[in-house]
Amino acid sequence: MAYEPCQGVIIGIMPQHVLSKNVLRLDAIFSLKRKTLLQYLEPWF
Repeated sequence: MAYEPCQGVIIGIMPQHVLSKNVLRLDAIFSLKRKTLLQYLEPWF
């Protein structure tokens, strides 16, 4: 359960800095990871 907050931080930070550089690559990666992360984070909200 300790990794849950870390994922929230990653979701908040990574898109702003990284997507601005490699939108085409990370758009596909984050779209998949966000779906999986949201499944983990959804119960917490």
